[in-house]
Amino acid sequence: MAGTTSSSLMMKRTMFTTFIMMTLVATLCAHAQKQTLTEDTDHYSSPSVRLSADNSDVGSGESKILIENDYEVTYGTYFKIVRMKCGSKHASLNPSTCDKQTYVLHHRGTERPTVDPVTYANIEAESGGVTTKYFEIPAKNVSVGGSFVLGYLEALGIDGNSGLKMISASYIHSPCMQKAVIAGEIVNQGGSTSAWAAKCDELNIDLALTDSFGTGECSNTPDVNVNFIGNADDTSLLRAEWVKFVSLFFDKEALANEYFALESEAHAAITQYVEKGVVKDGVRLKCVWVRKNWDNKYQILHDKFRSTLCTDAGMDAYSGKEGQSTETYFPENIELFHSAIRDYDVVIDETYVSDTASRNATDYEATLGFEEGSGQIVKAKLGNGGKLLRVDASQGNGNTTDLKESGEVRPALLLMDLVSKAHGTFGSHEDCTKYFRLVSESVKYVTHEHCEALEAVDAEKKCVTDLKDEAVRLTPASYSSSNALSPVFMLAVMMLTVLTGAM
Repeated sequence: MAGTTSSSLMMKRTMFTTFIMMTLVATLCAHAQKQTLTEDTDHYSSPSVRLSADNSDVGSGESKILIENDYEVTYGTYFKIVRMKCGSKHASLNPSTCDKQTYVLHHRGTERPTVDPVTYANIEAESGGVTTKYFEIPAKNVSVGGSFVLGYLEALGIDGNSGLKMISASYIHSPCMQKAVIAGEIVNQGGSTSAWAAKCDELNIDLALTDSFGTGECSNTPDVNVNFIGNADDTSLLRAEWVKFVSLFFDKEALANEYFALESEAHAAITQYVEKGVVKDGVRLKCVWVRKNWDNKYQILHDKFRSTLCTDAGMDAYSGKEGQSTETYFPENIELFHSAIRDYDVVIDETYVSDTASRNATDYEATLGFEEGSGQIVKAKLGNGGKLLRVDASQGNGNTTDLKESGEVRPALLLMDLVSKAHGTFGSHEDCTKYFRLVSESVKYVTHEHCEALEAVDAEKKCVTDLKDEAVRLTPASYSSSNALSPVFMLAVMMLTVLTGAM
């Protein structure tokens, strides 16, 4: 009897062990099958999910795409390889601002790829020794230390409910980001770099968008840091195109293509309107950017970004010394500063002012020394026929202006705002953000309460499509394009030919 019991017990143990083993094997097989299925799924074969290499809203049919020589994207089946090229003029002149890193972005739950799908070479070996970082996408826990990339995230619909976890809200403009912080959807982290790093760990940040100064780096987990340089590109259109780069980390290429195509179309329509409907008889205004620094030195700013904004707005930009983007004048040389800007119709002032609420037009003129003898005849001084503009038409937290936030991704709105202030033309809807103001105009102070109105006009494309449509409507039709082949024109030509023959 005891032998039978022992044998029965042994059989039960064997059956239990077999069941456990079979369950374990089945689980492992299912996991392996899941991995295989995920990695075998071709996520990126269709152009509709790839980046466009130009301003088209249709993605590229190529597996390897070069974007403005800034970065190159190679698509695999379940991953993308992003190689920074640092080919922009700004990057070439400031090599320390751009890292020639390689970012390998692969779908969550898949293995890190090791082979380039186009060259079949080892990814890290092919990167030439530069740092290679790996990211699972779409990014789920994102942090941003400054406001320099918030506009790009908002353009892609990335907010507290879709991945953005931490920002430094003391100096941001966006009313909707302010609202998200107040609602607790996004953590507002200030303080020291160590406190920021600790919060990165706590929130499990998997993508930290930083700048060349290391703003907002997660120092304990350096592999999650990505140096974003798009807001330093040469023109407003090129800066806006960097929305495509950001989209790669969220699988939002299609949205980025559509966004940039619409901005490009609107920008082109506005420049056409300016050329044909605003500039009269080829007479162009003259435009210059200036500021007074904390050390009381005066500066004229004529980098390509600012100069291009002037020319696109139908004005001749300041032409400075070759190879320089800034000219500096000591206080004792204020007469030389005034002499340089004296005949300019539009002077755009970037001088930082902490108490705009208490300032008036005379105060701003005094800051630039217009009350001095040499400043009395500067054309931009009130009463002399020119205009003095400020770049703080609206301010958010910490007096942050929107020029360096949404202004980086809204080239059409930015241009139209300058055109309307410089030439007195139509402007954007009242709820669209404003960048420029006459010194005689007041600042708009933006809070979370402005979010709903801004979202409404954005939903209706009033800050881009409406500008394009109005610019097209107001652009005079050229004789050659609209009339040359019209039936009336052809009839007139035929009649003139007959009459000429009869004579």
